[in-house]
Amino acid sequence: MQAHNLRTEEDEGFEDDEYEKFTDDNEEGFEDDDHEGFEDDEYEGFTDDAKKFNKISLPKKSSSLVFIGFALVATMIVFGLYYIRYNGGYIADIVAGKIPSNSIFITVIFIAIILAVISFLLVVFKGAIMKTDIKQKNVISIVTSVVTIGLPIIAITLLTIENLPLMMRSFENTFGFSWISGKKLRELTQKIFGGNGNYNDYSIISTQLFEENYKYYLTCMKKDAPIDPNINLNRFKNVFVDDSYFDEKGKIKMKIPDKENPDDKVQDLYDLLTMVVRKRHISVATWVSLGTIVTMYVSYLFI
Repeated sequence: MQAHNLRTEEDEGFEDDEYEKFTDDNEEGFEDDDHEGFEDDEYEGFTDDAKKFNKISLPKKSSSLVFIGFALVATMIVFGLYYIRYNGGYIADIVAGKIPSNSIFITVIFIAIILAVISFLLVVFKGAIMKTDIKQKNVISIVTSVVTIGLPIIAITLLTIENLPLMMRSFENTFGFSWISGKKLRELTQKIFGGNGNYNDYSIISTQLFEENYKYYLTCMKKDAPIDPNINLNRFKNVFVDDSYFDEKGKIKMKIPDKENPDDKVQDLYDLLTMVVRKRHISVATWVSLGTIVTMYVSYLFI
């Protein structure tokens, strides 16, 4: 009790103004101790750097997302172009026994369209997203960069996959097969190959079918057909194409379906061929899309 009374008496000896001054002096003292060793300019610079480090640049983050969106748009356009390329006329050439030629003219047109799309997207990106005043010289600079960078990248990509089938098939039997796989493919392969009922799912056979070997591979899968050592059928033992898919002469019924005289077997083989060609479409479009994205990114670094 006496100690308590002593503290209160000492406190009562302070006037209000003196007490506030005392506490302020103590606070300043603590701050001086905490900041000891820092000069004023150094301390301010340190705090500014800390603020910059912790600050997230939302415009920069948003522009990155927009760039990714533009890259997806370019990819969709590439897939659309090659969807048109691998159309009914392309499949008709395979049915007729012709090897569809990748016309140089069509290839050049496709490359020109892709480069034009990339240039347009980068001009829009720089003007609308990066808030830069676009002048004629800027457009020319962007187009020049895209053509200089993109032409060799996309051209070399196309030449490589055309001359190295293994590269083509790496995406054909991964992304391409994933694209076509499903109920329709299972039901279709079940009708064509599932006469003996040896397997529950015959769709895996489509990974061995390509537009170059489609007709001949199926012919080799006819029961009692001559064995060709170049065609490996060991993984599909006792699996044959049903006899109803061959005509009286033993030739496979590979034709363009006739709407006036429909034939379910002809339609089945045509539908399966369409899926095999779609695998090729997905593979080529994937490779070209990768080249397109690389072109966009490298060109973006130079604008």
